[in-house]
Amino acid sequence: MSHDRELLNQMDMLLELHNGKLSVFGGNYDFYVDQKRQIQASIESKYTDAQKEIARLNATITKAQNTRQHHESKQQKDKANKSAGSKIAVNALKGKSQETEAKRRKLIQAKLSKQLEYSAELSAELRNDTIKIPLSNIKVYDKEIVRLENVYFSYGEKSVLSDFNFTMRTGERVRLCGNNGAGKTTLLKLISGVLWPSSGNIKTSGNIAYLNQDLSLLNLDKSVVENIAEYAGILQHNAHAIAASFGFRGDASKKKVSVLSGGELLKATLAAVLGTEKQPDLLILDEPTNNLDIKSTLILEDALNQYSGAILIVSHDEAFIKGLQIDSEVIL
Repeated sequence: MSHDRELLNQMDMLLELHNGKLSVFGGNYDFYVDQKRQIQASIESKYTDAQKEIARLNATITKAQNTRQHHESKQQKDKANKSAGSKIAVNALKGKSQETEAKRRKLIQAKLSKQLEYSAELSAELRNDTIKIPLSNIKVYDKEIVRLENVYFSYGEKSVLSDFNFTMRTGERVRLCGNNGAGKTTLLKLISGVLWPSSGNIKTSGNIAYLNQDLSLLNLDKSVVENIAEYAGILQHNAHAIAASFGFRGDASKKKVSVLSGGELLKATLAAVLGTEKQPDLLILDEPTNNLDIKSTLILEDALNQYSGAILIVSHDEAFIKGLQIDSEVIL
């Protein structure tokens, strides 16, 4: 079992366990993705056809109701002008007609119920956890947002950064690379203000959001919606709307952060940081996919590609990095 897409691309066969069902795919990860796309396209086509059939059956029912009302109105008028003997004959014909019509309505209603059930099943299969990041209405100007000059930092006598210089501009996407212990996480903490340099200058402009390896930005003792409201500085009413757009609807928005799964914690964090139009100018991420499965990693990748601000990231996930369209790499 693995969430490493590069490793999965070396496999000859993949097994997927989904909703209690095991599916076999006779190829590597790229083959699996292609097959899943085809399956989804087929389901979408079936769902579209089912919706058309539902609309047709509803139209048939409406038309039948209107026709029946018209006939009943006409029969009432005819009845007033008929003799007693004729009324008996008319009533007999009316009874047979109503019986036939009732059977037809029952048949159509059964077909409609079946289509509605089928459509609901297809809809469940089409559901995904992709999220929509709101577009910022704040005009962004090209400017320098990070500058480090001759920065020196050490843990006791162990030097981590020495005479280090670095700059970033708005909208830029930069990846930090280096061996373990090279100072990647330390640099992220210095830029985000968690740590202070031993010497040198650090200047930042605009808002910065720092997502560490544990995604510990949110308050564990508060609910999803409370965290969103608190972090974004908005009313809980508005926070509920954001939570819903990120998949936390109804009672799910009231869950405490401490009980969330890895994927849920990711979405809750993104909702707080990117859920409003007032988004950070710089998003700093430290190994964000470490504790995520492939599905959650793809959600994160899609969300970051909707985000228009600058990104500074540390990640060993090459497939993830490839999908982010990084502008440059800095090796420590």
